[in-house]
Amino acid sequence: FYSVVFGAGLQMEDLAAHGWTYPKKGSSGPLTIWTSYSFAEVDFEVVRKVLFSMDIVALVAMAILCTMLGALAITGRYPTGPSGDPQPDDPLDFNAELITVGAACLF
Repeated sequence: FYSVVFGAGLQMEDLAAHGWTYPKKGSSGPLTIWTSYSFAEVDFEVVRKVLFSMDIVALVAMAILCTMLGALAITGRYPTGPSGDPQPDDPLDFNAELITVGAACLF
């Protein structure tokens, strides 16, 4: 989408004016997502429903399954570590992998 917009020489403001994108709120930068909206715009009833629904369980289960299947695929394809690895035959620590994914999900 953005490649076509850039290639056609279109402006994002024009696309927003015609309903193709949302209007820009605030300035752009790495912290924009944290400064664009206020807590007054949050519907906490919806947040509560999502947090205590089975949807969040499915999301967590999918993250765990994808991590474990990816780790199993890598260990099956590459039974030893890369050249230069001081301990190429050490087994993959699945617990450490899941902890890493869990920590990443918090951010």
